[in-house]
Amino acid sequence: MIVASQLYEQGKRSLGQAAEVAGLTKRTCAELLGNYDVSISNFPASDPSGDVNYFSSAEGPYMPGTGTFNNLR
Repeated sequence: MIVASQLYEQGKRSLGQAAEVAGLTKRTCAELLGNYDVSISNFPASDPSGDVNYFSSAEGPYMPGTGTFNNLR
Protein backbone atom coordinates (compact mmCIF):
# COMPACT_ATOMS: atom_id res chain seq x y z
CA MET A 1 0.00 0.00 0.00
CA ILE A 2 2.93 2.34 0.62
CA VAL A 3 4.15 2.04 -2.98
CA ALA A 4 0.61 2.31 -4.35
CA SER A 5 -0.11 5.44 -2.29
CA GLN A 6 3.12 7.09 -3.45
CA LEU A 7 2.40 6.29 -7.11
CA TYR A 8 -1.14 7.65 -6.76
CA GLU A 9 0.00 10.79 -4.94
CA GLN A 10 2.61 11.50 -7.62
CA GLY A 11 -0.02 11.09 -10.33
CA LYS A 12 1.79 8.12 -11.86
CA ARG A 13 -1.18 5.78 -11.29
CA SER A 14 -4.93 6.26 -11.19
CA LEU A 15 -6.91 5.18 -8.16
CA GLY A 16 -7.85 1.93 -9.91
CA GLN A 17 -4.25 1.26 -10.89
CA ALA A 18 -3.02 2.00 -7.37
CA ALA A 19 -5.63 -0.38 -6.01
CA GLU A 20 -4.37 -3.10 -8.37
CA VAL A 21 -0.77 -2.50 -7.24
CA ALA A 22 -1.88 -2.89 -3.63
CA GLY A 23 -4.15 -5.86 -4.38
CA LEU A 24 -7.23 -4.01 -3.11
CA THR A 25 -10.56 -2.83 -4.41
CA LYS A 26 -10.80 0.81 -5.46
CA ARG A 27 -13.06 1.55 -2.51
CA THR A 28 -10.70 0.01 0.04
CA CYS A 29 -7.71 1.73 -1.55
CA ALA A 30 -9.49 5.10 -1.43
CA GLU A 31 -10.38 4.55 2.23
CA LEU A 32 -6.80 3.59 3.15
CA LEU A 33 -5.12 6.46 1.30
CA GLY A 34 -6.06 8.73 4.19
CA ASN A 35 -3.91 6.60 6.50
CA TYR A 36 -0.95 7.63 4.36
CA ASP A 37 -1.95 11.32 4.30
CA VAL A 38 -2.86 11.09 0.62
CA SER A 39 -5.95 12.95 -0.57
CA ILE A 40 -8.17 11.31 -3.17
CA SER A 41 -9.11 14.70 -4.62
CA ASN A 42 -7.05 16.24 -7.39
CA PHE A 43 -6.89 19.64 -5.75
CA PRO A 44 -3.77 20.89 -3.97
CA ALA A 45 -3.92 21.04 -0.18
CA SER A 46 -3.36 24.79 -0.48
CA ASP A 47 -6.84 25.09 -2.07
CA PRO A 48 -9.33 23.32 0.18
CA SER A 49 -12.16 25.24 -1.48
CA GLY A 50 -11.45 23.28 -4.66
CA ASP A 51 -13.29 20.25 -3.34
CA VAL A 52 -16.34 22.27 -2.40
CA ASN A 53 -16.38 24.12 -5.71
CA TYR A 54 -15.94 20.93 -7.72
CA PHE A 55 -18.51 18.86 -5.90
CA SER A 56 -21.09 21.61 -6.01
CA SER A 57 -20.51 22.53 -9.66
CA ALA A 58 -22.25 21.13 -12.73
CA GLU A 59 -18.96 19.45 -13.69
CA GLY A 60 -18.73 17.64 -10.35
CA PRO A 61 -20.13 14.18 -9.78
CA TYR A 62 -23.29 15.37 -8.03
CA MET A 63 -25.80 17.51 -9.88
CA PRO A 64 -27.40 19.68 -7.15
CA GLY A 65 -31.17 19.85 -7.24
CA THR A 66 -31.51 16.82 -9.51
CA GLY A 67 -30.65 13.98 -7.17
CA THR A 68 -28.42 12.49 -9.87
CA PHE A 69 -24.72 12.06 -10.46
CA ASN A 70 -22.67 12.85 -13.57
CA ASN A 71 -20.55 10.17 -15.22
CA LEU A 72 -21.90 7.33 -13.10
CA ARG A 73 -23.56 4.38 -14.76
